[in-house]
Amino acid sequence: MNDVASLLRTVGRRLKLAWGVATGQLLLPLVGAVALALVAVGFLRPWGWPERTALVLGVGALVALAVWASV
Repeated sequence: MNDVASLLRTVGRRLKLAWGVATGQLLLPLVGAVALALVAVGFLRPWGWPERTALVLGVGALVALAVWASV
């Protein structure tokens, strides 16, 4: 019975990893496009907040995806 439980834990971990990778491939290009648009706005206007917002958006998306995949 221990072998079955070990197999199920291993399969569960691999499914979480596969789900995280698939979701990342869908989500991260969209986040990158929004971040790029924010950087372009910051380049065109002398505002300081678009670059910081783009950085926070990118890091926040990576952290959120990692936490969501691990749960």
